[in-house]
Amino acid sequence: MTIAGYRFGDYSLDLGKRELMRGQETIALPARVFECLTCLIEHRDRAVHRDELVRAVFGRVDVSDAQLGQIVLRARRTIGDDGQEQ
Repeated sequence: MTIAGYRFGDYSLDLGKRELMRGQETIALPARVFECLTCLIEHRDRAVHRDELVRAVFGRVDVSDAQLGQIVLRARRTIGDDGQEQ
């Protein structure tokens, strides 16, 4: 059985439509931010290694820490994560 999406807090991530919703509101996401959220949610039971996240988001390995950091920061801000709570 394939998972069509995930629910967390007020959000739902629809993998088929590639959409993030907060309640009834669709939140526009760049493709890489969507991939980042998807990877982190799918592997929420463990820490995701930097190289694994880079491959999932960029599809290659030659990505700077700054580039990856910006994507992670945008993903966190999108879902209201300020880094103060786990």
